[in-house]
Amino acid sequence: LSEAVGRHPDSFEAQYQLASFLVQQRKLRAALPHLERAHAIDPAHYACGHDLALAFLELGKLTEARAQIASMMAAHENAELHNLLGNVEERAGNFAGADPEYERAAHMAPTEEHLFDWGNNLLQVQAFEDAAKVFTPAIARHPRSARLHVGLGIAQYSRGQYEDAVKSFCQAADLAPADPRPYQFLGEMYGVAPAMGEEITRRLARFAKAQPRNAQAQFHYAMSLWKGQPDGSPPPNLRQVEGLLRRAVT
Repeated sequence: LSEAVGRHPDSFEAQYQLASFLVQQRKLRAALPHLERAHAIDPAHYACGHDLALAFLELGKLTEARAQIASMMAAHENAELHNLLGNVEERAGNFAGADPEYERAAHMAPTEEHLFDWGNNLLQVQAFEDAAKVFTPAIARHPRSARLHVGLGIAQYSRGQYEDAVKSFCQAADLAPADPRPYQFLGEMYGVAPAMGEEITRRLARFAKAQPRNAQAQFHYAMSLWKGQPDGSPPPNLRQVEGLLRRAVT
């Protein structure tokens, strides 16, 4: 590919194919000049323009990313570009500026990704009620998305709806048993929703069994057995708790 670019430096295909290969190899700095050259040769090529904007974003060149997206919007305004612009603003710490872009993308194309990005941005600015209003219908559209359930759980927990939050995190854990994120939240909730203690413990037991060398998994399971059971439950098996804690320390 490099030889092809050397032989045909003004060839869009040569420049873009080399750039695409380097992007796949995560060599974005090496890819950038070839993306810029390919875009200069054919400014109307959408995929190349999008890749260029994404490379600018990943490399922290946010001003260039904004300018590239703005130039594309004039001819190709779509949900993908609004969502990408939201990512640029979020990377810049401008969460207020990211919100309308994410919202526009979600309304234009309510994909799982667009809805999650919108709701997650609202969580960043602690607009928990608004986030819940995004995540709830998003889950109705995409019921098997574990991260949408996690997002809703965070919004519920932050509003003091602890039992609802546990249900959301448990649903996420059931949908994606190997994903550590819902277990991290469940592991911190053994004291705030005692009525849901058995549900929490069952998920943490599954994760601890699947991840025997994960210290956090062993610790959270131990604490749930020890302090997370509802009133009236049998006393905890302290030998089992001690064994799990020793394993976590080890």
